[in-house]
Order: sequence, then C-alpha cells, then structure tokens
Amino acid sequence: MNVTFVAMGSELLGLERMSAFLKQRGHKVSLAFDPALFAERVYIENPHLAKVFSTTQETIDQIILQKPDIVGFSVIADIYQWALYVATEVKKKIDIPIIFGGVMPMSNPEVVLKNDCVDIVCIDDGEHPMAELLESMEKGRMRTDIENLCFKENGQFKKNPQRAPIPIETYPMFDKSLFEDAVPINQSYLTIASKGCPYVCSFCSESFKQPIHSGSHNEEGSAYTTSKQTHYEFKSVDDFMEELVVMHKRYNYTLIEFWDNTFTAKKDWTLNFCERYKKEIGVPFKILTHPLCMDEDIAKALKEAGCYKVQFGVQTMNEEVRTLIIKRTENNRKVANAFACLDKVELGYSIDHIFGLPGEENNMRAGLDEALSYYKNTKSLIQINTFWLSIWPKTEMFQIARDRGMIDDAEAERIENALDDNIYFDLGSVQNKEVIKLCENYQIMFKLLPFMPKLLVNFLIKTGLYLHIGWMPRMFTRRLLDVATTLVNHDYKGYQYIRYYLWQMTKVVKSKIRHKLPNLSPARRLAESTTVGLMADSGG
Repeated sequence: MNVTFVAMGSELLGLERMSAFLKQRGHKVSLAFDPALFAERVYIENPHLAKVFSTTQETIDQIILQKPDIVGFSVIADIYQWALYVATEVKKKIDIPIIFGGVMPMSNPEVVLKNDCVDIVCIDDGEHPMAELLESMEKGRMRTDIENLCFKENGQFKKNPQRAPIPIETYPMFDKSLFEDAVPINQSYLTIASKGCPYVCSFCSESFKQPIHSGSHNEEGSAYTTSKQTHYEFKSVDDFMEELVVMHKRYNYTLIEFWDNTFTAKKDWTLNFCERYKKEIGVPFKILTHPLCMDEDIAKALKEAGCYKVQFGVQTMNEEVRTLIIKRTENNRKVANAFACLDKVELGYSIDHIFGLPGEENNMRAGLDEALSYYKNTKSLIQINTFWLSIWPKTEMFQIARDRGMIDDAEAERIENALDDNIYFDLGSVQNKEVIKLCENYQIMFKLLPFMPKLLVNFLIKTGLYLHIGWMPRMFTRRLLDVATTLVNHDYKGYQYIRYYLWQMTKVVKSKIRHKLPNLSPARRLAESTTVGLMADSGG
C-alpha cells in the first residue's frame, strides 16, 4: 500500500516512527511537507511574509501526484484548520481515506470526524492500528473494529477500545529518510529516548491521557510525587546508543536535540547514558527536563558529556499557583536548587515562564517581582522564554479556565474545535489593560535579564524603571532579543535555526520559479521543486 503523510512546519518524530514501522511491513511511505515559513507563532511570525512564502498549494499538488492509497495527518490544534483545508482539497481530487492523528484528534475525535474530509481518527499509538488498517485495505475491505481507531459507520461516530501502550523497546529506529528532503538532518538530529512523562501539568496534553497508575512513585532515580501519572518509560541505554551511533555514521550530524519531556527523570539511566555518550558520540546536545530531576551528579554528567543547554519548564514562581493550578509539587527552594546545580558546573539553561495563569491576576506584580528576584540571581541562565497561557482542549487547564470564568461557552467551543488559526488564549486570565501593560514590561525585562550586568539590573529594579520599558517595539522584544540571545550565547540551535530558514526560503523561491516556468509539466515542476535547496549537493 502507498501511504502519504502530511506535515507542516517541522520534523515529526511520530511520523518517522510510523514510517519505519510500516516500511518493515512492506508498505511504501512518502511525505508531503509544508515548511510554513513565517507562520510560526513561537519563533518567527509575520503574516505578510507567510503569504509570500506560502507553499500550501504545492503541498496539495504533491499529495495528489504521489497517488496514495491513504493520507495521514499528524495534527495539533495550531494547524488543525490548515490540515482540514488541505484534506478537503485533496478529497476533491482523489477519493481515498484520510486519517487524522495527534493531540487535537486525540482530545476530540468525535468533533474531528464530523468533517467530511476526515474518515478515520487515531486516538493513541498508531503503528499497529495503521498496519492492521492497511492490511484490511489490501484484502479489499477496510476494517472498522481496529483498536485505537475511530470511524464513521452509517453516519454515526464509532470509537473502538484503546489497546495497552506499546513498549518503547519494540519500536524500530526513526525513519529519518522521510524528512531528508524537508529538513537539514545533518545539522540537527532530533530524537527521543522515552515515552510519556512522569508529570501531568494541567496545561499539557498529558493531562487528558488515560492514567496508568496513581500515587507516589520513585523508581530508578525518578523523582516525582503526584496523584496522577500516565504511562512513561525509557529505552535501554544500549538500544538508544545504537540508534545514535548508526545515525551519526549516516548523517554526520553536528547537534542533537532530545525531545523527551523529562530527559533526566531516571538518574541511573542518565548517568549511564552520559558516560557512554561522551565516548561514542560527543557532539553538543540540549535537553528538556524538570527541576525535581536535577542534582549535582546529573548536572556534572551532562556537562562532561557535551550538553550545552538545559531547558526547564518553571512557568511561575508563585508556589500556590504552581501547586493548585498547574498541579506541580516542587517549591521555589527546589527550583532554585536545580538552578544552583547547573550554575556550579557552568552549564547554561533556559526557563519557560507563562503569563496569565489563573490565580495570578489579583497579585500579579508581587508574583512577577518574586520571579524576577529568583531569575536575576542565577549564574548560568542564558534565556527566559516568555509565553501567554495556552489553553488546549480537554486539558485540566481548560476546565479550570471554564470554572473561573476565563472563557465563556462561545470561547470554549472555539478552543474545542480549534476554529482559530492557533489556540493560544493570548491574555490568559489577564483582562485588565493596565495589568496587561505591566506583564509586557516584565516580558521585556525577563528577555533582557541574561544580557545585562547585575549592577544595571539592580539599578532598574531599585528605581522602578523596569516598569516603564514596555514602549519597546514588539518585533524587537519578541524576535530580535531571541536572535541576540543566539549570538551572545553561541547557541548552536539558534545558529542552525537561522540557517534552516535561509535554506527553506531558497527552496521555496526556487520552487515557485519552477512552478511558473511554462516549459515544464506540473509533475516535473513538482518533482524538481522537492530536490532543490541551497545545500542539496553538500548535504547542508
């Protein structure tokens, strides 16, 4: 069977794993990719440039020319409307099954299946269900009783039972060839060593997944205590190192990004991995983790292994909000201890901070001042990533927002159906214009903090001048400071991100030129457009 997966904006590990699994079973897998330049909300967003560099129509053409037997979309809420548009246009040209998977369909399968362009929804692990689906199609009759899949049956929504989680050790290596023409894999290698997360923050999609166990847990060095957990596990160090070694020989990558939710959740595993990694790989890498999963031993091991950046999801320094609203257990002392461990070995780290969390609106300044006092006394803090609260469908935060009157019925419906281009609830709990202005001042201060000498920081705080810097243009505060962070801190990923954009912009421009050439057929134009690129011959 011929399967086409559709992706937008970035490399997707889930699709690479699915592709590897299906290819092992004899199926052909291809990719239709839209780079979505300047459409990213988190990094680079410019609506005017996004229109200029749009390749949505080229993506649709590519799907059709690949002549698939089935088309699969991996969908988060941010791209849901885009995915529906592409699926609708494809359905107009070829009458084939279209399946949606990912966080958005998982949270609301019945809503997603109401769309005429969507035939099937996957609500959990998709490898085995997809293989079974393709097998039934090969036999001439599509099964509608496959676990983890939802169907339309006689016009009615049919949700099949969920199967037990698939052990991570059974997965094949990621099929990086799927994205070879879409992203420069030889620059930045993306991978993941674990599945799930030991924490269940209220704003995260993990919060609506089915709990596997509950109560306190402290296994193999993991450090967490919550009332609700989801399934999570790690690959063995041997298997994970095998992947990294094989892929390093294949792509000679210069940076690794580990996308695990909590990379250091198991101390023994982390220490073993770091010892092996520095001997067998040794290229710079970055990780994400939780403050409770950091101590001096782990910090030292990461530093010696080549880690150059640790990203913490701190979110707030208001302990009450962190506990009652976000559903986290660490206090500020433990957060500060995590910072101190990395400061001691001079390992750089970044912090995620969310504005607009419920419960902060009545004492906003005091809470932000507390955060500022913590952040300014750090030694190796290189970046503070600031966000307004995002409310995702079916999360605990969604219900909290409903209960507190942050969103009304109409807004809730828009979020549940992802009717906007993105689902960021930009102002969170903040409704007062003066408070919004106050938050914008702190946003700028947080972004400037890693660059400024402590004497200047203390002067701005003592005089209160930091409360009057919101006049700076948003383009400067949102984008140029991030670029400055990259340059000042010699951020490997930042450099590569700039190169990636230049690479993709060149590809898009050449593609659009070829699509306008009268002497080339549409098929040839499309075929050539997928192979051109600034670094196509050199590999990046």
